[in-house]
Amino acid sequence: MKIEKWKFTALAVILVCLMVSCSFIGFLDSTYRLTLDNRQNSGVVDETLTSTLDDIPLRMSTDFVYDSESDKAIFFGGATENLHADYEDTWSYDFNTNTWTNMSPSVNPPASDFNQMVYHSGEDKVVLFGGHVSGAADNWLNHNETWTYDYNTNTWTDMDPVLAPPAIAGGCMAYDSESNLIVLFAGSTNDWVEDGMISETWTYDLGTNTWTNVTTSSQPSPRSWSSLAYDIESDYIVLHGGWTTEGSGWSILTDTWTYDTNINTWTEISVVGPTILGDFAYDSESDLIVFWGGTADMNELVEDLRSETWTYDTNTETWEQMVNEVKPPVRSRGELVYDSESDKILLFGGILDGGWETEEVVHDCWSYDLNNNLWNNVDWDWQEMTPINSPGTRTGSPLVYDIESDRMVVFSGWDNLYYSGSRYNDTFTYDYNMNTWTNMSPATQPTGRGGHAMAYSQRADTIVMFGGSIGHQTAYDKFNAETWTYDLNTNTWTNKSPSNNPSPRAFASLTYDNKSDVFVLFGGWPGGWGNAYHDTWIYNLTSNTWTNVTTSIHPAGSLLASMMYDYKDDRILLIGGNSWEEFNNEIWVYNVTDNLWTELIATTLGPQFGIGLAFDLQSDLIVATGGPLDLDESIFVSETWIYNLTSGQWNTTYSPNNPPHRSRMSLAYDIESDRIIMYGGALPDGTEGDAIGDTWAYDYRVNPVMDNYGPPELDITVDDNELILTWTPPEPVVGISIQGYNIYRGDVSSEYELIAELGNVLTYTDKTAGFGITYHYAVSALSENGEGELSNEEIGLRQINKHDNGIFNFIVYGDTRAGDDSAVAAIHNDLVSHYLQHDPEMIIHSGDMVYHGGEAEQWPLFDASISAIADWDSEIEFFGAVGNHEWYTNVYGVTDEDFSAYRDYFDFSSVIDEEGETELNYAFDRQGIHFVILNTVNDWTDETYTCPTTQMEWLEADLAEEHNFTIVITHYPSYSILVDRPDRLAQAASLREEFEDLFTPDSVDIVFSGHNHYYYRTVRDGVYYITAAGGGAPLYESDTVDTDWISGDIRSEKYHYCVCSLNEGDLVIQVIALDGIVIDSMTFTDAVQYTSTNTTGGIDQSTMIMYVVIISVVAVVIIVVVLFIKKKK
Repeated sequence: MKIEKWKFTALAVILVCLMVSCSFIGFLDSTYRLTLDNRQNSGVVDETLTSTLDDIPLRMSTDFVYDSESDKAIFFGGATENLHADYEDTWSYDFNTNTWTNMSPSVNPPASDFNQMVYHSGEDKVVLFGGHVSGAADNWLNHNETWTYDYNTNTWTDMDPVLAPPAIAGGCMAYDSESNLIVLFAGSTNDWVEDGMISETWTYDLGTNTWTNVTTSSQPSPRSWSSLAYDIESDYIVLHGGWTTEGSGWSILTDTWTYDTNINTWTEISVVGPTILGDFAYDSESDLIVFWGGTADMNELVEDLRSETWTYDTNTETWEQMVNEVKPPVRSRGELVYDSESDKILLFGGILDGGWETEEVVHDCWSYDLNNNLWNNVDWDWQEMTPINSPGTRTGSPLVYDIESDRMVVFSGWDNLYYSGSRYNDTFTYDYNMNTWTNMSPATQPTGRGGHAMAYSQRADTIVMFGGSIGHQTAYDKFNAETWTYDLNTNTWTNKSPSNNPSPRAFASLTYDNKSDVFVLFGGWPGGWGNAYHDTWIYNLTSNTWTNVTTSIHPAGSLLASMMYDYKDDRILLIGGNSWEEFNNEIWVYNVTDNLWTELIATTLGPQFGIGLAFDLQSDLIVATGGPLDLDESIFVSETWIYNLTSGQWNTTYSPNNPPHRSRMSLAYDIESDRIIMYGGALPDGTEGDAIGDTWAYDYRVNPVMDNYGPPELDITVDDNELILTWTPPEPVVGISIQGYNIYRGDVSSEYELIAELGNVLTYTDKTAGFGITYHYAVSALSENGEGELSNEEIGLRQINKHDNGIFNFIVYGDTRAGDDSAVAAIHNDLVSHYLQHDPEMIIHSGDMVYHGGEAEQWPLFDASISAIADWDSEIEFFGAVGNHEWYTNVYGVTDEDFSAYRDYFDFSSVIDEEGETELNYAFDRQGIHFVILNTVNDWTDETYTCPTTQMEWLEADLAEEHNFTIVITHYPSYSILVDRPDRLAQAASLREEFEDLFTPDSVDIVFSGHNHYYYRTVRDGVYYITAAGGGAPLYESDTVDTDWISGDIRSEKYHYCVCSLNEGDLVIQVIALDGIVIDSMTFTDAVQYTSTNTTGGIDQSTMIMYVVIISVVAVVIIVVVLFIKKKK
């Protein structure tokens, strides 16, 4: 088809016009769209909540599976007590951090209990089938839906296969990784009745979403609640037990079967195993199936419940019952999974009483270490270790941790506190990882003793021991003052025999100060009925010298106090003790460098003497346990205390697994295992003070390390000379959500200070950044789990504004007091060099330019002080108001009342053109702003100011004229916040009274002043009063109490200057400190009328849009006219 030329031309014109219009509009809209983009959400996929076990609603009959890819245990649903309702929530559990997370996915399977669930490692998904969905036990209803759960995306998906097994509950499933199939067996189709039990076998192929009925004629009998697990090594699925309604009533099955998916064959194993109903899981590390249960009768009454642990070896087809001293409480319906990452079996939940109307849900979680045959409640902190080759019962023997060898060391001690006690003479070490005590049997060692003090130096890799009693604890003549060292590497004890040492004593406190590389000893007991010592000694291992450094300020004398080194804050802590006459629960801090004791006041009352105490470095908390309630040590407690150094609070924690009550036990922190180890102690006085010899480990897990966000992606732009930080959120983390962001800034790379805490936003403008300073920035995300990783580092620089194209810059500052003081002159020089970078056209000084202005020789010093201003070009103007130092002379009480030296130095004749104006009070206009300079120095009677009649009449006439914007400059301020200078407060009040009728919003906008050496801004009746007196003179301290301060005022005690920028009618004032920080800023919109003088051809957005519309309309009109004419032709 041929297109006529004129039509082509018309079409081209239209297209060009439309393209131009769209380009302009798109360009104009891009900034707006960018703003919207910056407000997008953080990208978190869900709203989840990290919790403790106590936050999970009580439930029973859920299913528990382990997702090996995410290293999380997952459960869904479950029933309330008495089966009155079902849950539809999804929870994950992280054994490493001991945290539960409510995943809260957007879509869930039907609320149900007795589900069948298994983890499919091939597809990294949890598969759920069926379950009981009724709301009441007498209205049974199951479903046969198949769902998958993806932990990574927190998504449940209804697979909706074409064919599915019957709707069942209480069946069992296992994933055969070799065949990549899920095997489902048995269950109940309606109720726990005879015709409801089935014995069908089904396989499910997740890849093809296909269920297949593979039931054979030879397989286990119908049942429910059976245990099913896949043995990876043998490639068999193992089935055990369950319960059935075949025959007379309910009965528990005890048979064991294996299923070979490859040949679809069930085989019964003739072996005697558990005779109770429970659950099991396959431990791949040990290649054994672990069973735990359960109930011996389906009524599940308390008397029927058991706590038995069994293992099954598929290779040998044998069951073995494990013997456990510590084990979970009895229950039924507990759920087991194997956590392959931690190599632990996890047990969750169950019920204690099976009566339908009295069921009690068990709400705990246990871990089982098959290698060591140890059960441990994950929320219980103490665990009895039952080690090999225990040193036996003893007390009075400190426990010390040797970091380099990762061993605990104990020497000697007593088997009894009192006269019948015997001393040991041995050296033992304890290895937590091997749970083994070893008698080191060194060739030589000190005489056996008790009540000695020991501490370890990592630098020297040596243990130091001092004092103790080589008899029983009350054999005072046997107390000694020996100093020994022990080297575990060479198994050698050495008597150091220093020339000077503390006096003989027992139960002193000793620790090693890592920062100063010395040992510190405090207090102890001299024996007899004497009070405890309160002296402080320092031992230098290198020089083998003891030094008495006791000062007048020190803790009360004490024995059995606990002393430790705080590695985080490089200080020594002394806690508790006994003065012999009373308990002491004080906390003291000792600084070796300053030789200073300081009491640390706890906000809550803590434990007392006789406790065992250690510092958990990982958690930065102090853990204490045990102790007596009376000085006779006849009543003991078994409490565990936690002291938070940050909050200053003691808190007690209770665990059913607390060690038995005792006193004088030994505690030490094992850095490698992050455990506190406790050994030994003494029983109450009523048992003759007999010692005990058990070993316990304590794991503080209240503040675990939790999942958190990675680094955001940070970018910085400079817009209108403002530093704008924008960032993209970090990658989403399942289980947490972004709560906000922290903004960090520093002068040096990687050295930051927190400058802002924000909500969940993605942009921040740093208005406090100084001019001309390069800053380094980083951002981190905040969640309910704390702070995430820092972002990439970006740098930002606020350039100094230059005046051009309508920008008028001027500086206001005061109180330089230049003179003979070189330090003051140096500060002023720095200020001048800084404010000149703003390229000002005018400088205004509010007075006190020199120290003795009445002396002519002072003014050249001011000239030298502003030597940098010598480069001013002729366009930079300088104006000033006189200060009180402008008329001072070197002679006390003699003043230069007519300011002759000042007048000789400055020439303001160019602006003195009105009647009443002088070199001391005058007015002028610049760029539409009216400036008024006043003399407020003389004409004072005490603290009362009376404005001279001539100046007042001139001022009244001047302010009566109409001005766009008026700035008044005075030296004395109208408001003062100098609390220790009542004369200044009185002066300010007098000045206000004199000018209150003139300084109104109709006539004055800003009053700049000096005199008080600080920065202070207040707004009164619409007028801004600004004291900017940080020009170099010594700064004053201000206060907000008993002064003129009101809410909303701004103050600062830094050297500073004010940069005033007039741009397109708006006046912006920034108060900048010498370090570049913006102290204060304010904007006066439309301060003066503005007429654009832009001649470069630039147009604003609204004008541009108007032009685009006009061009488009004209183009359309032209085309219409052309078409009309053409049609006429």
